[in-house]
Amino acid sequence: MTFAPLLTYVYARYSYAGSLWSSFLVGLYFDLMASKLPLGFYSLSYCIAATLIYRYRRFFLVEKWWIFPMYSAIFSFATTVVQIILLALFNAKVPIGFSMVLSDLLIMPIIDALFALIFFNIPFAGWKYLTNPSQIHYWKEKWQQIKIRLHS
Repeated sequence: MTFAPLLTYVYARYSYAGSLWSSFLVGLYFDLMASKLPLGFYSLSYCIAATLIYRYRRFFLVEKWWIFPMYSAIFSFATTVVQIILLALFNAKVPIGFSMVLSDLLIMPIIDALFALIFFNIPFAGWKYLTNPSQIHYWKEKWQQIKIRLHS
């Protein structure tokens, strides 16, 4: 679920209403792309998962490199559990076995956490580093020194 980092970022930064709208829109996107499940399945599951984990966002606002990926993994895990429950409520056959538990409840949240780390944390940290005024001044001075060396 590649939208897990995006949705958890929205949950951490925006209001509850904005979080629910984002969950609904991402769910609607998946609903329109999926053919076998009833329309609204993903929207409902993402909104329920958002309701479950939104209240815990205050624990994940610490500026540490591992917090946001962990929050993303928790959201991915919660969404999978909600989808399994909803599938059971819709009388769909859910093949719950060791391989499903291993892949959907353990490996996929870890992959979502790695995705959040690589494509969200690292670029944001780089942007924060590069837009720091002291770093801008440092790199301007370095560039001037390089220009002077090249012209001499």
